[in-house]
Formats: sequence, structure tokens, C-alpha cells
Amino acid sequence: MAAPDPVRHWLSTAREELRAARTLFKGSHWRHVVFLCHLAVEKAIKAVVQKKTARVPPMTHDLVLLLRQAGVQPPDELRAFIGQLSGLSIPTRYPDALRRAAARFDRTFGTYCLKMASRTLRWFAQAAR
Repeated sequence: MAAPDPVRHWLSTAREELRAARTLFKGSHWRHVVFLCHLAVEKAIKAVVQKKTARVPPMTHDLVLLLRQAGVQPPDELRAFIGQLSGLSIPTRYPDALRRAAARFDRTFGTYCLKMASRTLRWFAQAAR
């Protein structure tokens, strides 16, 4: 039995995270929407890192670091979103940071994250070909 293609695995699990974020959006779970959008983007970038380097991407949640390792130049709008989202991994995980960031996590921001994460995932899926 052949080993699964790791690039395809990164991309398929990124799509799963985005689907889960959409489901949680319907229930107004904004923190979880942001967390899963971050995870979807992280996995999409890791797919490109794996494709370009033929190595397992590093175990990090730093999207800016991963983007540098991917060696690609997404459009400015996506790069800005990746930078913004990168800083939100910690607040979704730890209580003190969450309290400070929670005011930003609302329907408007959740909608923005879903829209931009979807665009980002599509762009990186193309870059991973």
C-alpha cells in the first residue's frame, strides 16, 4: 500500500478545517471560527512548504515564518491577512490573551476570516500544484 501524498493530505485537512469553521460560524462561535481559519491557512501554507522542500514542515503555528519557508509571494491582500491571522493563534488558546482579543471576535470579523481564509486556501492549493 502506497503512502498517502502529504501535500494532498495538508490540503484536504485544510479544507476540513474551513468546513468546520463554517459550521461553527452558524452557531456564533467566533473564537473557534478564527482558530479554525488560522488552522486551515496554516495547513495550506504547509502544503506548499512540503511541495517546495520535499520535507515535513516545521511544527509551528507562525504563519509568517511558514510563508517565508514556502518561498511564494501571494497577493498583498492575502499576505496582509496571513500576517493579521498569524497573531491570533495565541489569543484563541490562552485565557488571558483571549480576554484581550475577544472583543474583536464577532460576526463581522468571523465573516472576514472565512472569506479571506477561503481565498488563501484556494491560492495555496494552486501554488502547491
